[in-house]
Amino acid sequence: MKSLARRPVSKQSLIKGLRDLTGRARNRDKIIRRKGDLLQIAFLFDTTGSMYSFFERCKTAIAEIVRRVAEKHSYCQFCYVPYKNHQDERCFDGTHPFFSTGFFENPLDIQGQLDRIGNSGGGDGLCALEDVFHYLATELKWDRQATKAVVMIGDMPPHGVLDSIGKCPHEFDYKLEVEALKRMGVKIYSVFCFDDGLYRIMINPLDGRTGEHPYFCRKTKIASFYQWVAELTSGKFLPLTDIDDLVDLLVGICMKETGHLDEFIKELSALKGLAPSKKRLLLELKAGS
Repeated sequence: MKSLARRPVSKQSLIKGLRDLTGRARNRDKIIRRKGDLLQIAFLFDTTGSMYSFFERCKTAIAEIVRRVAEKHSYCQFCYVPYKNHQDERCFDGTHPFFSTGFFENPLDIQGQLDRIGNSGGGDGLCALEDVFHYLATELKWDRQATKAVVMIGDMPPHGVLDSIGKCPHEFDYKLEVEALKRMGVKIYSVFCFDDGLYRIMINPLDGRTGEHPYFCRKTKIASFYQWVAELTSGKFLPLTDIDDLVDLLVGICMKETGHLDEFIKELSALKGLAPSKKRLLLELKAGS
């Protein structure tokens, strides 16, 4: 059985392997599949400010993520949706504050598109997630029979959490858009990125005055949004404090959706051990499976 954990792979071997996977995918399309055989998963990335480094890490790891998932469940389609804030439309097509690759199987097809997205923007301060949710619910081409999931990676909420829904130029209501995704059978895994010190305070406040601090209150509201999205759609709320854990976490989410999470955790532990933060994330992901 092939190992799911990370191994050093040469660029030429990786490209050859991805081409082989693409060829097999074309052959699979000729076969009538059973319900749930196809996994469709969309990764949403906040690409403003300090969050750009998370997108950059996963952009360079696209081929690795696809390879590691396809070794175990070869019928997968991925979609990358980097987004920014309103007033940052110039960073994309001039109309939308986000960009979508659409679903793909071969990352070589979309690498160049993602390379053009830079570390810029900031716009009106709150991210345009409500626009992204609307796109996912109305325009992205989901397969009705597929297992469907979204992984949302960010540190800010849409309009309507810290301000009013009316602050969105299109007045999209993020709650209605997320509820529409739920009805479509889409699970949302919300990866909330922030510093480890804040995480320790949130799970174990030092004193009663901590919760009164404006910064803490703001972050608590944001965290509550990420938790609500995950709970409503039967996904998982996953607080991330270490960027080095991100790639394995994304692979782990795919493994959970295909029924191979336990095996992935065991192989990852045997190969290189698990840092405490990564172990916590994977166990949280596993809880309630």
